[in-house]
Amino acid sequence: MRTLPAFALVCVAGAGCSTPATAERVPDEGEAPVADAHVAPPCLEADDAALARGASDGRCPWILREHDDGIELTRGEVGGELRRHAGEWPESCDPRRCAAELHATRLGPAVLLVEAQLDSGMPAQVWFGRIADEGLVFEPLFVGEGVFSEGTQLGPSYSLVPAGCGERWGLVARARLGGASAEGPDEALTAAVGPLGGVSGEGACEDLGVPVP
Repeated sequence: MRTLPAFALVCVAGAGCSTPATAERVPDEGEAPVADAHVAPPCLEADDAALARGASDGRCPWILREHDDGIELTRGEVGGELRRHAGEWPESCDPRRCAAELHATRLGPAVLLVEAQLDSGMPAQVWFGRIADEGLVFEPLFVGEGVFSEGTQLGPSYSLVPAGCGERWGLVARARLGGASAEGPDEALTAAVGPLGGVSGEGACEDLGVPVP
């Protein structure tokens, strides 16, 4: 009688035919295991040039780093496509004077660069960075006159903060010092409120809750 090959169909009376289950192959000793195609590659890690990391709106976090004479926001996987958005440092700001933060919002990553006063360490200016036209663009959030207390400049009573105007970035005013509500924002700050990029908003602008010092 001829012997059937190992891959032949198995037929049982009254139950039809089926193919036997294939056993999982175990690699021989010294043989490298086969990579699982369903395991995602690792995300890029922050390096010595990184200023901040976080604000993930996907699988991998964003990384803010120095880039040539400017600043760059990147995200990607090892061996995969890299998203890069580069821009210039804001006026009077650099890695030695400005502390960097990354915050996640429904519109994407919000970059904050907090520029400290040399004498007191209080914020002299806060810059808000966003992705625009594939680059990184910054807007000043301190506008108008500042408040002094016992010879120390505390910054303005109100500041601008990142906002969502429909699906577009914008700015709204927020009180930041005690007693600010009674004074109200000054005209220079009020004039800067609204959608960014010279476009009309899609509805009212709402505060996105980014913590501005």
